[in-house]
Amino acid sequence: MAHSVDAASIKGCESGLESSGSIIVPCPWLPENTAYEADQGLHLIRTSEFSSYRWGPVLSTDRVSSLLDRNGYLPLTASEAASHANAGEVEAEIRAQLTALEHSALSQRISIPQVTPGK
Repeated sequence: MAHSVDAASIKGCESGLESSGSIIVPCPWLPENTAYEADQGLHLIRTSEFSSYRWGPVLSTDRVSSLLDRNGYLPLTASEAASHANAGEVEAEIRAQLTALEHSALSQRISIPQVTPGK
C-alpha cells in the first residue's frame, strides 16, 4: 500500500515472522510490494480512503468513470462509492484487480453496500 508498509512486510518475510501478505492492486507502491516472495492475497477495493494518499482504478478512467470522485480517484467513503457506481463498471474494475496478479486469497478492504442492478 505504501513504502513504509511494504518495507515492514518485506522485513517480516525475510526474518520469518511473516509468510503471507495482502496487496491492493491500484496502490502506487504495488511494484515494491510484489518484489518479494510471499503468499499474497488481494484486497478488492473500491475506495481510496486516505485524504492525503489517493489512488485511482486499475482500468482507464474512461471505462469506469462512475467509480471516481471529482478529482479522478476512487472515492473516500464507502457510501460515496455506492451512491455513484454503475454495476457494470464495478464488475469490470473488480475483474481487472483480480486478474492483475497471481494471488492466493481475497478480501474486501471496506464494506460497500451492493450496487442496485441496472443502475
